[in-house]
Amino acid sequence: MEANIQKSNSTNLLKLYAIAFFGNNYFDRAIWMIYFGFLGFSVIQIAILQAILNATQFLSEIPTGLISDKYGRKASLFVGRVLIISYMLGFMIFHEFYMIAIFQILYGIGLTCLSGSDQALLYDSLKENQQERNYGKVVGRYFAITIAALAISMSIGGMLQGISWSYVYLAGVICQTIALFCTFTLKESTEVSTSKKRTFSDILKDIKEFLNINPKLKAYIIGIGIFYAIGSVYYMYNQQLFKEFGMPTYIISLLFAIDSVTTAIVSLNAYRLENKFTAKLVISTSLNIAILLFLVLFTKAQIWVLISFFGVSIIYNTLEPIASNVLNKEVESNKRATMISMTKFLSTFIMFISFPLIALLTKVLSIYFVLAIIGAITMWASKYFLKSFFRAKEVESSIPLSDGVKALK
Repeated sequence: MEANIQKSNSTNLLKLYAIAFFGNNYFDRAIWMIYFGFLGFSVIQIAILQAILNATQFLSEIPTGLISDKYGRKASLFVGRVLIISYMLGFMIFHEFYMIAIFQILYGIGLTCLSGSDQALLYDSLKENQQERNYGKVVGRYFAITIAALAISMSIGGMLQGISWSYVYLAGVICQTIALFCTFTLKESTEVSTSKKRTFSDILKDIKEFLNINPKLKAYIIGIGIFYAIGSVYYMYNQQLFKEFGMPTYIISLLFAIDSVTTAIVSLNAYRLENKFTAKLVISTSLNIAILLFLVLFTKAQIWVLISFFGVSIIYNTLEPIASNVLNKEVESNKRATMISMTKFLSTFIMFISFPLIALLTKVLSIYFVLAIIGAITMWASKYFLKSFFRAKEVESSIPLSDGVKALK
């Protein structure tokens, strides 16, 4: 019986890897801002559409996380995948601003259904086999597959765009449908009992009590949330930076694809850095480097912009599996997806504010200066909150402050 359970969980991991690949074939990821421009939308309209997406994610992040904790990861992943397919079909068929806005809402809800649930199911599948100690390695592999899929799809997307924008989204629908089938065949984790009838009020009460008992977690969620948000915003705005240099669309797609291949390798080996230097030292050092990478944007030089783009992206994808591992160790299984969603909840709120704010500031300041200032300040803020988390954690465990905390100073 135990052997069958272990075999089933191993199969689950393989299916999750397949979902990570096919489910992350977003052929428009590196050129969606260019697509909106192709449709005739202004800079402000593009900012509004992105704000709608971020607002939707912000409003639905915790509710969808709660649904995942209550009804199961598989159900959340399935619903999310259906909504993602709907958004791609909508973008392929409709071109009016208000229709694109509607499908942005579906896209946002779909993304929040997926966020946290895949990582939580991944961790629980390992835990059932008493292999949770390998989570850092496994999630690194998971993120690497995700990034590799993005690299392939982004490079192909640039070429498909040269034929027709419709092909960009049709290819996405095909890959998402395969991911949907794989999701349907997943085995739900037994770590979370979904038979117990609990209301949203019960779960919200659990979250409040948990955060009160673990105040250090607040600092961690805020710090990582800030980092995720600004890292994502900067990643997207590089489309505009590269376009200002006069780069053709296929070259921009290729740059994003090269970045994804590079970061896939980094993500795959992130656990090695964590095991060798500890999570706090890797995070603290990375944030210090990120500040410098944002400051070099003041030069406006193409070479430094490229270095900043690749550098910040490498740091983001190095810290993502490490940060996920730290959070998983801090929370119980039945609250794990919710806590991950809370991090995403904060990051999407910051993105909701940041994206249109940057668009407005570029009316009076150079986009390079705006990104440099916002990037450096927010990385410092992230560093401040994470310093508080590591301090509290080490005081709690009665371990002397390590170099990782000192590096955050």
